[in-house]
Amino acid sequence: MVMAQFRKIAPSVDQEIEKVQKKSSTELANIASAAAPQRSGQLSRSLKSRKATSEDKLAWGEKQVAKSQSGWVVVIWFTWHWLEFGTVHHPAQPFFFPAFRLIKKRHSGRMNRALNKAIKDALK
Repeated sequence: MVMAQFRKIAPSVDQEIEKVQKKSSTELANIASAAAPQRSGQLSRSLKSRKATSEDKLAWGEKQVAKSQSGWVVVIWFTWHWLEFGTVHHPAQPFFFPAFRLIKKRHSGRMNRALNKAIKDALK
């Protein structure tokens, strides 16, 4: 609803948001990859950001939480949560959520600036 109103005012809002999402998801993948445990390097190499498709599912385990609507996603090797949160036999080695918390505020600022830029450009 809010995005529909933004699109009426500023048709370029989607392009501005796309740029921000690409930059932030790439940054998140790079930071998390650098912080990931490096035992074999497979986890670190699996962290990539890419454009989301309508087939992407945001899931936790086997339960589908939501479908991706648009934007960019960070894809990762399926065993990441065992390392992130630990198991009965292995302690937690957090790498993804610390990276997420690191860029969360930066991403919000980028989104606000992108929305403001799109609105200013539309009102010229």
